[in-house]
Amino acid sequence: WSSPGYGTPLLPQAIKLPSFTSTAARPARAWESLASSAARSTICRAGTMGFDSKPGHNHWHFEQFARYQLLDSAKNLAVRSHKVGFCIAPSDPVNLLAPHATWQPPSIGFSNFTCGQPTALWVQEMMPVGWGDTYTQFVAGQAFDITSVPNGTYYIEVIANPQHVLYESNTHNDVSLRKVILGGTPGQRTVKVPAWHGIDPEG
Repeated sequence: WSSPGYGTPLLPQAIKLPSFTSTAARPARAWESLASSAARSTICRAGTMGFDSKPGHNHWHFEQFARYQLLDSAKNLAVRSHKVGFCIAPSDPVNLLAPHATWQPPSIGFSNFTCGQPTALWVQEMMPVGWGDTYTQFVAGQAFDITSVPNGTYYIEVIANPQHVLYESNTHNDVSLRKVILGGTPGQRTVKVPAWHGIDPEG
């Protein structure tokens, strides 16, 4: 990651929201905290935070973090998910052998302290290097409506930082695809997820 105008690379430490109104009635400004190897830090404007009151959430989300789309076999848009906001927190270690990985984050998982109550005066959300943010399938607000989507092969496309509000030094890994196969009959649809790099999620 880097910030334009600086000779020293800057590494994002957190998406930080210093203050906002306590009504949770409107989006609030978010800021990205970046630090360099020379122990210098800076704060950059970075999108907005909004309060999500849906079941399983009830906390503040950074609203421009990612976009989900279902593509057909030709990789054309079939369905776009409405989910764009996330409470960003380390829930699972992904690769603690990665360069600069954090072995012991300040906190792990989600809580009211991590993502904030409606009346919070500030919220700090962060994702340390080497960690991931896992959303299980039963959490509200992140499903694709496939009622009218024909059976066949599709791809779930995840686009990180789709509005380019976060500072990045490398955007080449911002888009990821995962193959899925839709089948079944109306009212009894099925979804199969083929193995990925030898990992079988259905095995």
